[in-house]
Amino acid sequence: DMYIFSILALVAITGASYTDKPSACIAGASTFHLLSRGRPVASSVPTHGGLASKAVDGNYNPVYEKGFCQHSEADCTKQIWWSVDLGKKRDIAVVKIFNRAGYWGLELYEMDIFVLQSPFDPRSKWHKCGHIPKGVVVAEYSVSCFVKGQFVLLQKTNTKPMALCELEVWGR
Repeated sequence: DMYIFSILALVAITGASYTDKPSACIAGASTFHLLSRGRPVASSVPTHGGLASKAVDGNYNPVYEKGFCQHSEADCTKQIWWSVDLGKKRDIAVVKIFNRAGYWGLELYEMDIFVLQSPFDPRSKWHKCGHIPKGVVVAEYSVSCFVKGQFVLLQKTNTKPMALCELEVWGR
């Protein structure tokens, strides 16, 4: 609808944050904990020194050249992905993704955000929490999820590269 389009346009122009639901509106938000910091991660085709672990190291610096962002190379034959293992099934409330600064922030769009119970789940059991559409380039993207799972998976819906500077999974 026009309201959502206006919000997305404002966010894209200003570089502000976008969230599908203000955090103050999430019941029990004060009892959520950061679940992803320092957890095991994996990704497809890491490149340019952008190891998957850089997305959960606690450093939010969006300047890729400073060495604190994850980067996965484009692959013409398959979709690029990144995941974090929360160690056990958790109640996931919010997933926050912090983007790379500048022109290359475009690498974060056209991406789905999923929660899985197990890395062996068939795709039909993946819970889709959100999608970052084409043209949305923001400093921070947040999506409310409210599902139980152990793995958070980001998967590009195109074959372009992916770069993210930090990811937070909040829940219990």
